[in-house]
Amino acid sequence: MSGLPIEYVMPDWDDYLDTGFDFINDSFSVPVDGAPQRAYLHEIMGDETPYDGILVSLNQIEKKKGALKKYGITGAEKSIRQIMRIPDRIKVIGDCGAFSYKDAEQPEIDPVQAAKLYNDYEFDYGASVDHMVIDEITIVNEKGEKEKHTLSEDEKCQRVKITIENAKAFIEEVKKKGYKFTPLGSIQARNAKEYADVFDQFIQMGYRQVALGSLIPKDDETIREIITAVGERYRKLDSEIRSEVGIHLFGILRPALFGIYKENGVASFDSASYFRKAWLKSDRNYLSTEGKWYAAIRVPQTELARNSKALAKSGYDLASVKELERDVLTSLNSFDEKTDIDHLLNKLIKYDSYFERTSDGGEKLREAYRKVLTDRPWEKCSCSICKSIGIHVLVFRGYNRNKRRGFHNTYVFYHSYNGGMAYEHK
Repeated sequence: MSGLPIEYVMPDWDDYLDTGFDFINDSFSVPVDGAPQRAYLHEIMGDETPYDGILVSLNQIEKKKGALKKYGITGAEKSIRQIMRIPDRIKVIGDCGAFSYKDAEQPEIDPVQAAKLYNDYEFDYGASVDHMVIDEITIVNEKGEKEKHTLSEDEKCQRVKITIENAKAFIEEVKKKGYKFTPLGSIQARNAKEYADVFDQFIQMGYRQVALGSLIPKDDETIREIITAVGERYRKLDSEIRSEVGIHLFGILRPALFGIYKENGVASFDSASYFRKAWLKSDRNYLSTEGKWYAAIRVPQTELARNSKALAKSGYDLASVKELERDVLTSLNSFDEKTDIDHLLNKLIKYDSYFERTSDGGEKLREAYRKVLTDRPWEKCSCSICKSIGIHVLVFRGYNRNKRRGFHNTYVFYHSYNGGMAYEHK
């Protein structure tokens, strides 16, 4: 996996959209032949798709979530590329979803089974079966109660051993069966030196693509030490071997470290950080092409059970609240340069007050909303999402708006990072 400068991989989060969603009437499209009209980001954005690869976890089969949730382990009727309708230009990378079994003594899947699944589903890359080396897990005690358990050094060492043994069995199975996907060796370790030592072992096993795992909870400086330690071993490789080696970083997006990636052999990384910011932050939901973050305009759905129950419990007249909700959406739909922003802000803050999310009378929201309505950043973006739905990309309401905003953020990040200046994203 190599790119200019480094390839960005998007984890699969069931990130499809209703392509015919009616933003004016706030309604879903009519199913065609009984199936919803939905499409993935790479179908919607085409050639401007903001990622070089997609990461899909095999644990989707067990957890019944994601692109593989409808499929089993007895053999694939379709390839993962067919299931997700992924164009050839985008790589498909598989992992075992180690986070899903981090609390178990052993991984939930074995190397032979994993290798067969990667081959059956025709992944481009398949990761070996690893076991996360983390500080704390959740266990069930003798009383049947869940409690936190701090892993000892011996327990962490055992997880490293399991990971190495599985990697050896995995690549041997790939070679034995002549599987066509490229094996990706997942490295787990307790410290920077151990990451480097395991890297050497994986290269000796025959891996030319490796991945560093359990980085997410670590701070930038610790990750820097790990990447640098592995990078030193990478640079010592014979030039012919080194030219074939690529290092992937599982689950992290750390712009502060971009400068050391290439020299240390890092070829790719995966993260849904910019995508998920669309709804995880209260004031940093939309990234403009100028590198500024804006708050999304929250218009909660009264029809959601939790909202209607809360409104009723607070003694509000649901019909009146719904009427204001429709008025707010209508005003946003017709927003333009002639709109009285203060009048619109009054409606937004009044509607928001029914949901009791502010303690200052809505002044912080008013300030944040005034900023985005005055600047109108969506009009300055050339991505197909902003161009097609306009102000709706800034409306915090339902997955069809929220995910589109996440896709926009990813688009802006991708093009800024590929230009060598990733935006600060904390």
